[in-house]
Amino acid sequence: QSHKSLFEKSELFFLCLLRPLSFEIQRQESEIDAAAWMPIDDFKAQPFVQNNDIWKHMVEICSARVDGSYTGFSSTYLRSTFTDSWNYLYWNQGNRDSHSR
Repeated sequence: QSHKSLFEKSELFFLCLLRPLSFEIQRQESEIDAAAWMPIDDFKAQPFVQNNDIWKHMVEICSARVDGSYTGFSSTYLRSTFTDSWNYLYWNQGNRDSHSR
């Protein structure tokens, strides 16, 4: 826990792999002064990332995913027997065989 949050609960971080529909940046001028794409190595070298263990670890996971050395979580779209609706099940693909007994 990095700060005193409500009800003394811990933070949760979620990493999502997103692919842009376009590389054109559309910033909202009333809220954002400047915006630009940044090479991942430049982002990783920033003091904020290097001096923060959580950010540093998250960036390393993302980099490993991009270069193909980490498969990460996969998703399967399944129908729920309780609500008859469709839901995503997220699981760690690297450990699938050890849990499929």
